[in-house]
Amino acid sequence: MIENGHWFIHNNPLILKKWNPDVNLFKKDAGNVLLWVKLHGVPLTAFSEDGLSVINTKLGTPLMLDSYTSDMCMQSWGRSSYARAMIELRADVELKETIMVAMPKLVGKGSYMCTIRAEYE
Repeated sequence: MIENGHWFIHNNPLILKKWNPDVNLFKKDAGNVLLWVKLHGVPLTAFSEDGLSVINTKLGTPLMLDSYTSDMCMQSWGRSSYARAMIELRADVELKETIMVAMPKLVGKGSYMCTIRAEYE
């Protein structure tokens, strides 16, 4: 489990440390955790490194995109059914399942509201 990354039980992160006989068993507060998140339903106008960074700030601190998502943003060759990014979250904050963002209209003036679904790995 330690080598495979983060695990979740009912959307709560399970944090493990390797044990040895000298380890203090007092529970240490985990301040921040790093998570991969898949964003489903990202509008085409936001499918860029800057656009995804802005969306990810609604969840936590964006750190990086995975290579597949980054390639799509850099080369503008399309988009997947989701964007995948690593973000840093405070461990004591409840994970958001959806994000509401205002997107500018491509034709005419104004904006529209868009719901993006977050899936945590």
